[in-house]
Amino acid sequence: MPAGTTTVTLAGLPDGWTQSVSKDDPLTVTLDAPDPAQSRTYTFRAVSAADRFKESLKKAETIRADKDATDAYDKASLDQAVAGLRVVNWTFHGQTLAYDDKSNTWTLATPLDQTPGTDEKITGGSTSNRIEVPPTVASSTLRNTLAGVTETDQDLTASHGGESFRIPIRIVQGTEITLKDGTRFTGSENGSKWTVTDTGHRLDRDNWPDTDKVELSDGSTIPVTWGKTTLDPSGAAGPVWTMSGTATRTLDNGQTLTVELTASRAWNAKLSIGVEHRTADGNTTPIPGIDLEDATAADTPLDVTLPTLPHAAAGDQYTPAVTGGDDATVTLKPTGLGDDGMRVFTGTVKATRTDGTIVTREFTIRQPFDSPSRTVDAPDAALDGLLVNGKPIQGWDPDILEYTITAGEDDKVTVSPRAKAGQTVKASDTTLTAHSTVQHWTVTGPDGGNRTYTVTLVRDHKTPTADEAFKPSDPKDTGGTREAPGPDTATLKSVG
Repeated sequence: MPAGTTTVTLAGLPDGWTQSVSKDDPLTVTLDAPDPAQSRTYTFRAVSAADRFKESLKKAETIRADKDATDAYDKASLDQAVAGLRVVNWTFHGQTLAYDDKSNTWTLATPLDQTPGTDEKITGGSTSNRIEVPPTVASSTLRNTLAGVTETDQDLTASHGGESFRIPIRIVQGTEITLKDGTRFTGSENGSKWTVTDTGHRLDRDNWPDTDKVELSDGSTIPVTWGKTTLDPSGAAGPVWTMSGTATRTLDNGQTLTVELTASRAWNAKLSIGVEHRTADGNTTPIPGIDLEDATAADTPLDVTLPTLPHAAAGDQYTPAVTGGDDATVTLKPTGLGDDGMRVFTGTVKATRTDGTIVTREFTIRQPFDSPSRTVDAPDAALDGLLVNGKPIQGWDPDILEYTITAGEDDKVTVSPRAKAGQTVKASDTTLTAHSTVQHWTVTGPDGGNRTYTVTLVRDHKTPTADEAFKPSDPKDTGGTREAPGPDTATLKSVG
């Protein structure tokens, strides 16, 4: 009869018998028989099952602790009375187990992160009656959860008193490995192959990738094996050069890391060849020359004559200025000289078409200068002559005050004025500009007139000047916030 209820019914009464139940505590049941002499009255007190077990346990443990218990009771029956109680305080490895009534299983809410000792047992019960249940290994699985990380899942199982035990163990080994920038590998937990895509690389103008190794988050590197460069003429933004590569490493845990790389650059055959005019004080002026949107559009020679400059500018410095895309390159030849100090720049253009073929074109750019003008002022200051290495200068005219002469790179040249009677000649400081030398002589005549004669020596040279030979290297990111705008962009400036 459950505690707290007042319903008592006795079954199997003889025919004619009836029963009645009081609602007092203790409960009474009265049985009335046809023969009043046979009627009976019974008294009941409700006791819960838990209370009865507690009472039985206490009594059994008290009896078992008595010194004379072995003489008064059978030990096996005492032990059975205690063991028949349901234990609800099971623990393992210092953690309390929880009961799942659906599966009739005691387990841990959080898996253990280490393998327990082989002598550890599941324990429960009271201090005076500790129960120990040894677990056994039921299963073990190995999973790859991240690149460089493995996870071992294991269950320890046991049973006692009709109930089951499950102790989950999860051991994680290793640290996740990513690319240096934090990009993560992806893979299957049941597989050993982990991959990542790295597309942020650039080809230089010679179609060499910007790296030969991959840096990982653990500080190690993997060498890259690059394939061949291909040109896709149908790219969304125009033709594109691409190259694919792979970098692979097998870790100690058996995982294989593979990085799939792509390096690319836009096809660009633009080309501009001009001339930079630089005076002795370092001021520069660009002079446009050849400007091609696509250097591969034709294979004919290029010949351009720039606007004529004043004769006095013949002593300044002139160097080729080349800018263009990665698919158009220029090879310069030594600067040539023409009449009145004209500069003649020649070279070869090589450009790659989108089908991979090479177009070669020769080019010539001429920078002419005006012929010197004549003067009639101060005739008493007209020189008798100008001598170059003892011989009259070419084109001598006493009324022409400006002359340009040319010489080889190592030729010795001496220029001297030849004055008339009564004239005085004073030389100014010499102005040097790269391979040019400018000298002025001021002549004063006997009547007080003045004339200034100027001779500009321009040397032909096979050895280029520093800025003629200068070519910026391909841009490299040195950790700043912006990338270099192009391979031919630089701030280096040569003066004088």
